[in-house]
Amino acid sequence: TAKKGHAARLAPYFRKQPSLWEVAGLDRGTRLASEIHSATQRFAYLDVPQLLKHALGLRCAGVTSWALYYIWYDASGDASRRHAEELDRFAQLVGDELRFQALSYQTLVSRLSRQSGIDGAYLTYLQQRYELGKQQGVARSAFRGAAST
Repeated sequence: TAKKGHAARLAPYFRKQPSLWEVAGLDRGTRLASEIHSATQRFAYLDVPQLLKHALGLRCAGVTSWALYYIWYDASGDASRRHAEELDRFAQLVGDELRFQALSYQTLVSRLSRQSGIDGAYLTYLQQRYELGKQQGVARSAFRGAAST
């Protein structure tokens, strides 16, 4: 089932035509926001209206170089798998337009641990905070087929 209120949360952005995403030149964002608003596109785990609003805010603020990152905890199991599938679908729908990257905390911490100059105490904090012990083993990307970041 779709998250409750997704369509309603986007309604103010469609009170005037063209939509705010259209005015901002976010064509894929416009299409997806419209599909969420009309309930023809649904997401149960991912808060797509919030992501679209963040992208709109960045574009309207005049920020010239930005990317939309989504950092999430991969808890494994069916719900986590479905969440990852929604991340994949969202990434495909918005394409490069939002420069969207999804990354699990597991992958983020793994990548940070391979960087030079990263504070070891901070890495330890992250590993403890997100319970990223050795038993969890392999870190994986939030969406398959994505280029490493």
